[in-house]
Amino acid sequence: MHATLQEQAREALRLAEGNPAKSAALARAIAGRARKNGDPAPLSIAERALGVAALQLEDPEAALRHLRAAIRAGRRAGAADLVAEAQLRLAFVLVVCGHGRRALREVESALAGTGDGVARARAQAQRAVILNQLGRLDEALPDYHAALSALRRADDHVWVQRILSNRAVLYGYRQQFAAAEADLHEAARLCARLELDLSLGFVHENLGWINALRGDAPAALHYLDLAERSLRAQGAPVGELLTDRSQLLLSVRLISEAMQAAEEAVGEFEQQGRKIGLPEARLLLAQAAILDGQAGRGLAEARKAAREFGHQRRLRWATLARFTVLRAQLACDGRPGGVRVGQLERAADDLAAAGWRVSATEARLLAGQLGLWKGWTGRARAQFQQASRGRGSGPALQRAEAWHAEALQRWATGDRRGATSAARTALRIMDEHQAGLGATDLRAHAAGHRVEPPAAGGWRGGDAGPGAGPAATRHHLPCGHGRGRRVRQHRDRRRPARGARPVTAWAAARQPAG
Repeated sequence: MHATLQEQAREALRLAEGNPAKSAALARAIAGRARKNGDPAPLSIAERALGVAALQLEDPEAALRHLRAAIRAGRRAGAADLVAEAQLRLAFVLVVCGHGRRALREVESALAGTGDGVARARAQAQRAVILNQLGRLDEALPDYHAALSALRRADDHVWVQRILSNRAVLYGYRQQFAAAEADLHEAARLCARLELDLSLGFVHENLGWINALRGDAPAALHYLDLAERSLRAQGAPVGELLTDRSQLLLSVRLISEAMQAAEEAVGEFEQQGRKIGLPEARLLLAQAAILDGQAGRGLAEARKAAREFGHQRRLRWATLARFTVLRAQLACDGRPGGVRVGQLERAADDLAAAGWRVSATEARLLAGQLGLWKGWTGRARAQFQQASRGRGSGPALQRAEAWHAEALQRWATGDRRGATSAARTALRIMDEHQAGLGATDLRAHAAGHRVEPPAAGGWRGGDAGPGAGPAATRHHLPCGHGRGRRVRQHRDRRRPARGARPVTAWAAARQPAG
C-alpha cells in the first residue's frame, strides 16, 4: 500500500532532525507535488520539514521563509493543528535570530489554538525553551514539568527526549548537575533507540558542558569531541560547541587556544545569522583577550556584546558584559584611574542579583583592591568581607577566590600572618583542583589560576583572575525538531568536590533546541 502524500511529508519531517539533507530533498519533492495537486495540508507539513532542516543546516533566513509558508498553507487547509505546530517552530527560529518577544507572541498564539492534549504540551515545551533562552528560568521550569508529564503519558518519545535535553540546560544554569546529567543520559538512551544521531550529538555537547561546569575537563573534552564528530558528519552547525570548547580551555588557562575557539564561534554565528549565540561567544572572546594581554580588543568586544544583549533584552547577560567592560578598562589603563570604586561595587551587587556569583566575587575583589589603592581601607574591607563568605562551600575556584578575599581583608587590617595563612589555603585549594583535572597538560596550564599573596595595598589589576565567562547558550532543542544546545527548539561531571570548577558566566548561556 502506497503512503499518502501527507504520510510522506510527515516522514520528511521525522528525518529533519536526524538527517536534514535527506529530509530537505524529500520535502522539496513532496511540496512540489502538493502544490501541483492543490493540497495545502501536506504542503504545510513539507514546508515545516524544510524549515526545520534549514535551521539544522544553519540557514535561519530560509527557515523563517519555509515556516511562514507552512503557516499559510495550514490556514488554507483549515487545519489549526498544522498552523500551531508551524508557529512553534517559527517561534524557535525567531529566538535564534534574537527576536525573543516576537517568539513569545507566536507561542502564545499557538497555545490559544490548541486544546489540552499533546499539541498543548508541545506548545508549553516550546514556550519553556524560549523563556529559558531569555533567562526566565523560574517561569520555564513549570512548563517543562507539565509538558514532560503529558508527553510521557502519550508515549511521544521524540518530544520527551527534546524536553529532557532542554530541561538539563536549565538545571545546568542552576548548578543542579545530578539532575542535569540524569536528564541527558535518559535523552541519550532515547536518541539511540530512535536513531536520532544528530540529536545524540547535541546531547553529547550538553554533557560536555555539564562536565566542564563540574570541573571534569578530560570528560568534557571527550564529550565535545564525540559531539563535534557527530555534528560535522551531519553538516550541522558547531558554533555553540566551539563556544563550549573555548570556555573549557579558558577555565584551564589555555588562553590562546580558547581565544582561537571563541574567534571561530563568533565567525560562525555572524556568518549564519544566529544572533542569539553571537553575544555570548563575543563575551567569551573579550574575556580571553583580556587574559591574553589584549585589553583593547577585549574592551571593544565586551562593548559590542553589551549592546547586543541589550538589543535582545537579555538583561542578566548585559549585566555580565558591562562588568567585563570594566575589567577591560582596568586592564587597558594599567592604573585604575578610569574606573571608580562605586562602579565596581554596583557591578558586584548587580551580578549577585543576576545570579553571577563568581563574577560578583571578582567584582568585590577588584572594588576592594581599588579601595586600598585609594586609601579607603574601611570601604575595601567591606567588599573583601562580602567576597570571603564562600570559603566553606562551592566549586574549587569559587572557594579559592573567597580565601583570596579573606587574605586581602586580613592584610588590610595588618594581620600579615593571617593573610599568609589564608593565601596558602587558596593555593592549596587550587593545587587540589589541578590534581582533580586528570590530565597532565590541563593541570600544567591550570596553574594560571593560582592566587598570589596579597600585596601591601598596591594595585594589581591582574589579581582578578578569569571572569565568569559566558556560558552561554546551552543546547536547546526546538521542541519540535531541532538541535539542542542547550535548549532544543522547543527549539538551546562527575567529581563535584575536588575537581569542581565554579560555574562561570559562560555556563549560563546555553541555547535551547528548537
